[in-house]
Amino acid sequence: MTYSRVINFKFIKLGYNPKVMKYSILIISFFISSLCSGQEIYFSPLTENLQTGNKESVNRTITIGQGQIIIKTEMNVGYDIQELKILEKKLNQETSPPILIYDCTSPDGVYPTLIFIPQRKIITEILAIQPSLVDGSDEHFRFHIQTRENLSQ
Repeated sequence: MTYSRVINFKFIKLGYNPKVMKYSILIISFFISSLCSGQEIYFSPLTENLQTGNKESVNRTITIGQGQIIIKTEMNVGYDIQELKILEKKLNQETSPPILIYDCTSPDGVYPTLIFIPQRKIITEILAIQPSLVDGSDEHFRFHIQTRENLSQ
């Protein structure tokens, strides 16, 4: 009986220790802030040019964070990384399904890009419209997104 009282006393004593409470609060707030960062990561193994219909097997990682979108493309040697600064984010609810639209530009403000993400339970595609590097027209791409169910198989 004396032994159980000692254990209970030590538990209560640790619970009210200001130093332990301070570190516990810091750790809990760190996890909450990291969960609420709002970063979304998508993996695309296939890119389709909507104008030509050509499909290209290219691994891309699309990361949408606070104020920027990063498209990381695997190349034969290394990676090509495209950074886009988000100028505006809006939800078009007049379509079915609703579409989240990101109006973006390159960091220098020269290269505008529109990103469209249909809002479904499982995101299966991301659409992008960018100016062509060859001529003055726009290029339309569909990034086919690999869902979590496909990743586990």
